[in-house]
Amino acid sequence: MKKNVIYAAAASLLLGLAACSDELNGDDRFMANPNPPVQDTTGFVKRFVVEDFTGQRCTNCPSAARMLAALKEETYGDRMILVAMHAGGELLSGPLRNEKAQVYMDALNLMNNPAMSVDRVFSTDGVGSTWAEQIAQRSTVSTPCEVTQYVSRKSEREIQVVASVEFSDDYSSRLGVQHWILEDSIIDIQLDNGFLNTQYVHNHVFRDCLYEDVWGLELAGEAEGVYNAGETYMSVPSLDYTIPDEWDVEHMSVVSFVFRYSDDDANPMAEIVQANIVHL
Repeated sequence: MKKNVIYAAAASLLLGLAACSDELNGDDRFMANPNPPVQDTTGFVKRFVVEDFTGQRCTNCPSAARMLAALKEETYGDRMILVAMHAGGELLSGPLRNEKAQVYMDALNLMNNPAMSVDRVFSTDGVGSTWAEQIAQRSTVSTPCEVTQYVSRKSEREIQVVASVEFSDDYSSRLGVQHWILEDSIIDIQLDNGFLNTQYVHNHVFRDCLYEDVWGLELAGEAEGVYNAGETYMSVPSLDYTIPDEWDVEHMSVVSFVFRYSDDDANPMAEIVQANIVHL
């Protein structure tokens, strides 16, 4: 196969309760991505990314996390990739708050925690029935490509990641690649239905992007935005990344995904076309 390579803290709990979205009856604010998904019929299994925008002092966020975890366990399995994005209002934050996650939340125009986005195509504030409905809808979308990650361990804590992207059909759209590093099994505080749990287990927590630009790097094709069926294209390797000492390397994973660019400079990711996850 031909290979193309591109180089291209504390806040008042009462205030936290007031600021946290508590609309649990499905009366969510809904935002549809203006760039609809491209639906190709292929033989690849589509994996979809669900971003759970959360905060450690958001009292309803654990309920949202449990609902998403149940959907993954009972319905979608490995096809559903969960990412906990700790962002939102300062009063809802805690030690896990991440400024890059905040960039993503702002770009999606999400105002309240809990909030959710599936593949950047559907986004909502508040927990309600629409979450499951949107995820179900996205689960039926096919994909033109497969993503395979290769993680190079240069030392116990230093990694480099490259992804190969294989196309089953000719495809024409400008695509980018990004890699996210996640951590599971973090024991830290969490406000949960009015109770401050100091031993809450936080999973699939977004820690960082492996490309310095949060919006990733372009995947080069035969020409700009042109990819041929049966061909494999390689992402540019991430920079050597050293996992900080305070993160548990035994509970880290890397999500690599291919996304379609939008024309919106403030939110370049129009749609996540395919994703994969590998545990370190």
